[in-house]
Amino acid sequence: MKIWLEEKIGDPNLFTGRRRELEDLLGWTEKVKKKLSPSRALLSRRKTGKTALLQRLYNRIFEADDGVILFYYEVKEENCRRLISVRIFCKIHSRSILPLPQGISNI
Repeated sequence: MKIWLEEKIGDPNLFTGRRRELEDLLGWTEKVKKKLSPSRALLSRRKTGKTALLQRLYNRIFEADDGVILFYYEVKEENCRRLISVRIFCKIHSRSILPLPQGISNI
C-alpha cells in the first residue's frame, strides 16, 4: 500500500490493534457509496489510536480510488484550547462542510 498521507506512527508496519475497527470503517465506506450510512464521529481519550486509525483509513481509501472521497481534517491541540465547547466546535465546523440534517435546527 502506498502511503498518501504520512502516518504519524512512523513505520506503517507498526499499525496494530485496530484491525477490527479499520475493517468496520471500510465497511462503512462501502455503505456510504450506496447512501446507506450516516456520518460517523470517532471519539475517545487522547493517545488511543484515533489519528493512526483515520490516517490508515485515508490511505486505504485513497489507494482504492473507487468512488469515496475522504476528507482528513486535523484540529491541532493548541486550537482545541481556544474552543469554548465541543458543541460550539461542531456547530461551526459541521455547517462549514455540510448543512445540518433535516429536523435539526440548532446544536
